Amino acid sequence: MRIKILSLITALFCAACSTPQQHNAVLSEKAQAEIQTLHRAYVAAWLRNDTLGVLHTLSREAVLMPSGIRPIAGMTEIKNFWFPNDGSRTVIKDFTATLDELNGNDDLAYLRGRSHLAFTYEKDGSKSALTSEGMFLTIVRRQADRAWRISHQMWGPLKQ
Repeated sequence: MRIKILSLITALFCAACSTPQQHNAVLSEKAQAEIQTLHRAYVAAWLRNDTLGVLHTLSREAVLMPSGIRPIAGMTEIKNFWFPNDGSRTVIKDFTATLDELNGNDDLAYLRGRSHLAFTYEKDGSKSALTSEGMFLTIVRRQADRAWRISHQMWGPLKQ
C-alpha cells in the first residue's frame, strides 16, 4: 500500500511540475513562407507608394512604435501618421528590409532585421531628400481568415 501511495504522489508531483505541451510550438515552413510573403508585400507596397497596399498588411488593431514617440494604435491613427492629409507628400525611392531573424509559432511570430530607406518629402513648396539606416522588430499574427498581418511594429535608427 505504501508503494502505491508513494507512486501516486510521485506521479502527481511529476505531472504538476511538467510543462504543458504547447500547441503550434514551432513555426512551420509553410507559415515561414507565408510570413516572408507578407514581409515582401509590405516592402513592395511602400516602393509602389501604395497607401492601401501598406495598410492591407496590417491588422485592424495594429500598433506602431517608432523610436522616440508614443505608440500609434489603430488603423485611423496609423493612416494619419504615415499618410497625413496635410498637403505633404512622401515618395519612397528605395526601401530594403533584410530579415535577420524569423521565429514564433503558427499563430504568432516575430521578424527582426535591418532596413535602408531613401525618400523625398515635400510640403509647402519645399522638398527634401532623406535616407535612413534602421532596425526593426515586427510581430505578426494569424487572423481569423488565416492570413498573416502585422500586429505590432517598432523601429529605430542604427548609429554608425
